[in-house]
Amino acid sequence: INSLIPEKTSKVPMERILGGYPSSEGEHPFMAAVFIHKKYSCAGALITDRHILTAGHCFKSSTGFTIRKIHVQVALGIIQLQTTAEELVLRRINNIYVHPLLTYDGSNEIILPINDLAILQLVSNVTFSPNIMPVKLPVEGQIYINYTAVLAGWGATRETSRQPNDMLLYTTLKIIDYKTCLQTPLRYHFSKKLTLNTVLCAFGGKNDGCRGDSGAPLIVRRGMYVIEVVGIMSWGVGCGNRRYPAVYTNTTYFLEWIHNVTLTT
Repeated sequence: INSLIPEKTSKVPMERILGGYPSSEGEHPFMAAVFIHKKYSCAGALITDRHILTAGHCFKSSTGFTIRKIHVQVALGIIQLQTTAEELVLRRINNIYVHPLLTYDGSNEIILPINDLAILQLVSNVTFSPNIMPVKLPVEGQIYINYTAVLAGWGATRETSRQPNDMLLYTTLKIIDYKTCLQTPLRYHFSKKLTLNTVLCAFGGKNDGCRGDSGAPLIVRRGMYVIEVVGIMSWGVGCGNRRYPAVYTNTTYFLEWIHNVTLTT
């Protein structure tokens, strides 16, 4: 991925779909592919007809370098990055709203993003269709620990690859509690600023995100028809390592900020 997270040592956070299944048309209609300087860089989730929820580190680095909106495009309605399909909808960006408390902690072996969220406001509304539909935000106060979740993205399919996968893939993961997460080797890389409320951890064994999955939505199904984005892919150590869960920004914790942005822009 063209990640803005800098390398501090040989251990670099990987924005992690490894062990995934090909997505069919309309299966994940909320998925957004984010292109920076015309190259695929991150994933995101359509949450209104004009807003994409994604990771903040895709647009602002630990050194303060920021991506200008003129260099960003979003593709919707697709399952392949290289496509000219009629379903493809391309939109430029009117504004990039990076969470105001996005910061980085470099006290451990790797530099980690904190409060890692951003919202992209499209220049114009999109028309919903079977291939373009928003995903619901989570319910305030709902606990998603032990839920089976789905992660979809165009990230690399092997750890050694630096190229995104052309096909949208998805995999199933299990959301684990904060204490269990800190009982894994991930604790050696964790920042004290990543609190119980701000992040979620998810395990999938050999199934995982990988390079290029930053900003990808972690979704759960509640009941027959309700699909909610409970996390946004933030960082991880390696890809598909059974010992390391991946870390997601907990969207439930940031609902107030998300609503403030989407209702006023």
